[in-house]
Amino acid sequence: MKHVLPRFTRPIKSEDDPLMDVSYWSKAMDAYDAKNYKTALIETINYINSNVLKDHSTEDDIQVTQ
Repeated sequence: MKHVLPRFTRPIKSEDDPLMDVSYWSKAMDAYDAKNYKTALIETINYINSNVLKDHSTEDDIQVTQ
């Protein structure tokens, strides 16, 4: 699979703009290639905004609310 670095852009700017951290993208792609889809999803969320999962446990089911 060819990996390209996506750019997440919200359609409307707000005070909670995404805080992209490129280091998470490589982790997400490695996990995806290893068929570890849960970790791939977690690292993709962290890529978009690592504050979303900051105080949440990722060991069990993930529930994120705002």
